[in-house]
Amino acid sequence: MGAENRTALLTLEIRDQQALAGLAKLRAGLRSRTGLLNTLGETLVESTKQRIRDGGPAPDGTPWKPLQPLTLELKQNKDRGILWDSGMLKDTLAFDLEGDEAVAIGSMMIYARIHQEGGTIKPKAGRKALNVPGRGLRRSVNIPARPYLGMSSADKAVLERKVIAWLKSIA
Repeated sequence: MGAENRTALLTLEIRDQQALAGLAKLRAGLRSRTGLLNTLGETLVESTKQRIRDGGPAPDGTPWKPLQPLTLELKQNKDRGILWDSGMLKDTLAFDLEGDEAVAIGSMMIYARIHQEGGTIKPKAGRKALNVPGRGLRRSVNIPARPYLGMSSADKAVLERKVIAWLKSIA
C-alpha cells in the first residue's frame, strides 16, 4: 500500500476570559516593540561607551592594537583609553530604530568608520601629502582597525535578560 498524505487538524477554542485577555495583551505587546528596542539601543550605546573608556577590547574579545609612541605622546588626555581622547567619538554614539525590527548604533563623527574598520588615509584630491602632527608630510597614514561597535558575549547575555524581562512584562 502506498503512503497517504493526511493532515490532522485540531481546533482549540478558548473560552476562559482571563486566558483570552492574556493572549490579547501578549498579541498587542508583540506588535509594538519600540519600547524594547529603545531599551536594547540604550544598553548597547552605554556598553560601547564603556568599551571606549576601557580602551577595548573589541566586542569579540580581541585586544586593540596599542597606539604608536608618537601618537600617545601627542594625545591630549594620556590617561584615557585608545579611542578616547577628546571624547567626541564616545559622546556622539547614538542609536536609531530601523522600524520596529532592529536597532542601529553608531557615531556621526567622520573618523568613526576608520577606527571601526581600519584603513589608509590619503590626501584629498589636488594635494600631494598629509601634514601629520609630529611626523611631517606623509603620502598616507595607516589606521589599524579597532572595532568598538558590536555585541560582546556579555552584551548578549544582558540583552537576553532584558528581552526575557520584556516578554514577561507583556504576558
